[in-house]
Amino acid sequence: YLQLVYQLFTTNVVPGEEEVKIVMQMMEEAILAQERDPFTAFTNRIRELNYGNSYFFK
Repeated sequence: YLQLVYQLFTTNVVPGEEEVKIVMQMMEEAILAQERDPFTAFTNRIRELNYGNSYFFK
């Protein structure tokens, strides 16, 4: 296990254009899904009511 962690920090990874494009698309879809989620809207409103929409709690 420690060898894998060592490799993680010592390997120089150069992502290709296709890999970056795929990851960006996945993140965009995740953000859109979160915006559509009713529970997210509910928790954001509760956080706003409890903490006064302070930037410390975002």
